[in-house]
Amino acid sequence: MVVLTEMVEIRDAIRWHDAAGALAHWARAARAGNPLVRVYLYETWHALDDPEGWLTRLDADLTRHWEDEILRPALAETGVGAIHVIPAGQVMAAAVRAMEAGAVPGLTDRRQLFGQTPEGAPDQIHLGDWGNWLVALTHHAVIYHRLPEAAPVLHADGSPATPLPPGAEAALRQVVWRVVTGYPASGVAPARG
Repeated sequence: MVVLTEMVEIRDAIRWHDAAGALAHWARAARAGNPLVRVYLYETWHALDDPEGWLTRLDADLTRHWEDEILRPALAETGVGAIHVIPAGQVMAAAVRAMEAGAVPGLTDRRQLFGQTPEGAPDQIHLGDWGNWLVALTHHAVIYHRLPEAAPVLHADGSPATPLPPGAEAALRQVVWRVVTGYPASGVAPARG
């Protein structure tokens, strides 16, 4: 398995670094080494203080940049094969909307998913423990086509972090699964019931 992503600002990656060509190159290289390799494109997010609006960018950029300017051109090249998308930015947006609508117990503000700078100021782009947990859960759901049974919140070094508020984990798990199974490019089939 190979997971590839692009830098932030996504428009700069497309304009100056041939993001689609790089994705195609690395997908072909991975397949040359192992024709059965699974290749994923990891969609990320923008800074909270983006002048166009954080949610506005996440809503628009999936199609206009990640799909139309990176994924589709890469898939059109010879020898690239299938590439699925890990929609972490879309999960972040859906989680924030749920939080801000009062549907995630104990979480009400998008900044609760983000970290702090070394000076103690709110970090506008890097996630904190709860945001990293959410993105890890998203990766797991796409790669394994299921959510893990237990998913404790951990620090980067593996030590236990502050747990999510009671009820928040279940609500966020539902958000992850809804987004992942509702987005065909993830490659995860919707649950049948």
